[in-house]
Amino acid sequence: MRRLTESLLIIMVVYIFGWLMTVVVLIIISNINVSASIAFHISLYVGWNAAIGAGCNYYIYFLRSADYAQMFREQLCCWRKKTTQNQLPISTIASKSDNTTRRHTRRF
Repeated sequence: MRRLTESLLIIMVVYIFGWLMTVVVLIIISNINVSASIAFHISLYVGWNAAIGAGCNYYIYFLRSADYAQMFREQLCCWRKKTTQNQLPISTIASKSDNTTRRHTRRF
């Protein structure tokens, strides 16, 4: 439970820091005298702080949780569960011929 709380705290700090930096820079730009084009370009680039802060969740979960990392690898087919001889996967294929349905099983 403590590890989960630490992970959520890290995510909150990264997220808040990203948005805080964005807002602070935008407030500073609006209060100083700079040309419109410079203010526009700075406001475009400063938005990346918030985007990176929001995008760090995956990396934090992946590094802090072995279960999350394992499930993500399984979804990407990079991590295959080992099977023994008795636990071979079975696929069932239904075929229609002569208006009757027969089931064929194939072992891999």
